[in-house]
Amino acid sequence: MKTGLESGQRQLGLSENLNIKVIKKYFFYLFYNLIIVVVFLLLFELFIRLLIPEIQLAGTSKNILTGSLYSSSRGLKENTTGSSNGIKKSTNEYHSWKYSGVKSKSKNRILFLGDSVTMGIGVENDSTFAGILNNHFNILNPSVIGYSSHDYVNVFNAFITDNKYDLNYDAAYLFWTLNDVYADSFIQEQPAFTPDDKIYRFINFLRHNSKAYLFLKNLINDRSEVYYNFDSKFYSEENELLEKSIENLIYISDKCKEMKIDFFIFLLPYEYQVRNYENESVQKPQETLSESLSLSGIKTIDCITAFKNEFTESHGFYLYGDGIHFSRKGHNKLAEFTLNQVGY
Repeated sequence: MKTGLESGQRQLGLSENLNIKVIKKYFFYLFYNLIIVVVFLLLFELFIRLLIPEIQLAGTSKNILTGSLYSSSRGLKENTTGSSNGIKKSTNEYHSWKYSGVKSKSKNRILFLGDSVTMGIGVENDSTFAGILNNHFNILNPSVIGYSSHDYVNVFNAFITDNKYDLNYDAAYLFWTLNDVYADSFIQEQPAFTPDDKIYRFINFLRHNSKAYLFLKNLINDRSEVYYNFDSKFYSEENELLEKSIENLIYISDKCKEMKIDFFIFLLPYEYQVRNYENESVQKPQETLSESLSLSGIKTIDCITAFKNEFTESHGFYLYGDGIHFSRKGHNKLAEFTLNQVGY
């Protein structure tokens, strides 16, 4: 005959076995549902890649870049190959982007100053506006992601003032994007995640690996409008960053006058501005900069007019989900426009 203690121990054992079974069952369902979610995400990723192949994963090869090449400004490594948004990119012996156009002493040599837009991220070198124009001129384009007016001064000094490569130049073209006014400064509350944000690594991983993430991001948020609204705030007469940028641009202009070479500043539009071309207020940032520079005799060319008859197709001129960087179609349009503006 079992005692009350033995009976209690047996009941306790049965209870423990039951709890273990419940826990195992819980983890089984959790694992099963997790597998379903992962499979669904992978299938969704595959579906997006097949359905919208124009979506490009972000990222430029680090092996292309080198730090402090021009004073405090980084630059391109010479004679190297890497990738940008999955597109092959190569450099030449002048630490500039390599183009296949034939060099000729009869062509004007032009230095291009610009950031990632002039670099042409996500587009083959020869299909960028710089690469297309290289068929008409000898283009040196050392443009790099993140450049601003401070970097333009450093690059200009290296290539033209100090003549690092012992070359003669006929002109310098500077291609200005709205974020050039602050790109080398720490700005709080930027529209993009920064390394200081806690989830930066996770978001950065998705940007570099998931086209589904980029699709959803573009679906729920108009990034072009967000960036325009943020960057346009810096274009007021009282803004110190704008004043410093203007000083840098005047410095480059004055040096060009001393050396008797042409200098043009091309003002590049955001997709949001092209899309809303009929709304004159969205062109205010470029107008503000242009008016300030004209006081110093600097000629600016507003490139938004290149798209004035096709503003309803604005998205096609830019990379997918990107309101700043041009697609092949956009680069081709910009090359045609630039060629018509310079007069030689």
